[in-house]
This record gives sequence, C-alpha cells and structure tokens, in this order.
Amino acid sequence: MDGCPPALISEFQGEKPGAKEGGEDNDGENGGGDAPAPTVNINDPKFEKYHKMKKIGMPLVSILNKMRYFVCLYKNMYLEMDGFSSNEIDAFEGKTPVAKSSTKSGEKKDKKQLYLEKCEKLGIPARPYVEPKLPEKLKKIHWTVVPLESVKKTIWEDLAKTGETVILSQAFELHFQIRQKKPRMVTRNRGESAIGQAQKPKQVKQQQYIHIYIYLFKITFIPMKKDQSIQIGLRKLGLSNEEIYNAIYYMQEQVLDEEKLGTIFDLLPNAEEVTLTEGKADEAGNDCEFFGPSELFWLEMSAIPEVRKQVEAWLFTKTFAELCKDRLYQVNLLKRACEAIRNSQGLRCYLNLILTMGNL
Repeated sequence: MDGCPPALISEFQGEKPGAKEGGEDNDGENGGGDAPAPTVNINDPKFEKYHKMKKIGMPLVSILNKMRYFVCLYKNMYLEMDGFSSNEIDAFEGKTPVAKSSTKSGEKKDKKQLYLEKCEKLGIPARPYVEPKLPEKLKKIHWTVVPLESVKKTIWEDLAKTGETVILSQAFELHFQIRQKKPRMVTRNRGESAIGQAQKPKQVKQQQYIHIYIYLFKITFIPMKKDQSIQIGLRKLGLSNEEIYNAIYYMQEQVLDEEKLGTIFDLLPNAEEVTLTEGKADEAGNDCEFFGPSELFWLEMSAIPEVRKQVEAWLFTKTFAELCKDRLYQVNLLKRACEAIRNSQGLRCYLNLILTMGNL
C-alpha cells in the first residue's frame, strides 16, 4: 500500500506543489541526481468525488484512506481501474510532491534501522512489519499510530513484552462484516392499546373537601404548606417547645437522638425567618400568646443564638463516624477495583487482541 509522502497537505493549504528547497529541481545540481518533482492537477475529474466528500465535512483522514484503498485495488486486484498514485494523494491532501530519489531503498533501510534502534533504546521488543490485507465487505477502522515514547511505562509496554497473540482472523472478519439490516419487527400496535384504553370506563374522581379551621385571634405569618409540615413534625416528635429548647440548649443526647435531631433541623427557621419572627414578636408585644403553634415554635427557637448552625454541627458530630466509615469503604473499594483492573488477565488479553488487530 502506498504511504502518504509530504505532498498533499500544502496543496490544500493553498501552496503550489513544487520541488524541494535547496535547488533539488535543477536537474540534479544540488539534489544528488533526483528526478524533477511531478506536476499534479487536483482539478482532474477523478478527484471530483473526493472534493465533494471534503465539502460536506468528511474528515480528511477518511478521504485519504479511501483513496489509498482504491490504490491497493488498482495494484493488487483490478488492473483496469484508474487508481491514485502517492503524488496524486499528496497533492489532494495539500502536500508538496517530492521528487523521486535514487536512494529510496536506502531511505527505507535507514527508517527501519532507526525504528530498531529506538526500540532497543526504550527496551521495547520490535514487532515485524506486516503487509496490510484488505478483506472485502469489512468496516473501515482508521487507527492512529502511537509514538514509541508514549508506550513507555504503560500497559502496552507489558503487552509488547508478552509476545504476539494468536487470533482467529476469520472470526473477527465475520463479526465486523457489513450485513443487511433486518426489518424491524412490530411487537404491538400502539393504536390498539390506545383504543382499548379509551373503551375502559372512566373512573369518576371523588371530590376532595378541604376543611380549613380558622382560629380567631390567632396571629399567623408562616405559609400554609410550611405551617402544616412544622405541625406534622412537632406531633411526630411528641415534645413541647420548652423540652425541645432545653434539649438543644444543654445538648441532651438522651432526649434527642439522631433521628429526632434531623427532624428538628428540618423545622428550624433560617436567618431570614428568625428576623421575620422577631419583627412580628415586636409588633405583637404582649399578644405573642396568640401566635399559632408553628409561630410559637419559631419564636421559642429564635431565642437560641444561631440555633440552626448549632443543630447542624451537633448532627454532624453524631453522623461523622458513620460518614467516615462510608467514605473509607468507598476509597478501599476503589483501590481494590484499580488493582483488579491492573492485574486482570481478561483485560490484558482483550487489549492484546486490540494491539494485534491494529498492527494487521
């Protein structure tokens, strides 16, 4: 398969394809006997399909891979088909076409020798070069070449030291084949279910009667929904306002356990509500006894400085041991999961298969 020499990207960037710098195109005066750089016309009709791919936003790597795929078909299978040479692919990508050198085979040997020296320097076993094969009717997977420096001290280095993995290529080809999609099976008819639901007799909604008890001479300023939740919580606690006040002020743990303390924390007023309660109490004067049950609870709790923060700190001391134990369990579980992933033979085998398939 033809590679991708530096000839296509510069043309796409607006540069004109030309010879190398340093006079390499002047009949070998400074080029060591190299042939002049070829001229490629990317406006040729056979490039039309690939220009359309680029216009609709298809990645350039995918377009070039398609062009290289047709080159292989042209060289290996269909001799009558017009393929694309490496210089034409370079011109389409925008690179400058490179003149053919008489020392091309020597350059290949130098690159291979450089690869072997780099592998030996990094301590990574060199893998043999594998000629690409193009099975028919397979999905195209575009791999990115990873530099050898990035492989050092990773799991890929350990996998490279374990050696090659024997895989069944036919099984992978069968799994990744492009097959015709089967028609979707209709399991049920939505229309029939809707009709059946419409035929059912409609349930008659019972009217809900809300009885509102109006207490004469009661001063209320808490919204109805919050007032109901406070009264429900106070009935659940079964403690008077004075008992709750003394239990919070003197931190009586025998009176308020963790559950009751959490319930009280949800009922306590915040800073703005404390200010509102104190203002209403100043307006009422001696008529504070006419406050509603929820308003009296807020008025009693407002006498404790920063009552909400105190209860929050008390609740944290009660739940700290359990919270610390729970977080420690999660950390230990994460450590065990990391060790299991690091030493998983199944995962290493799976990654080794991916590495082997990527090098095919």
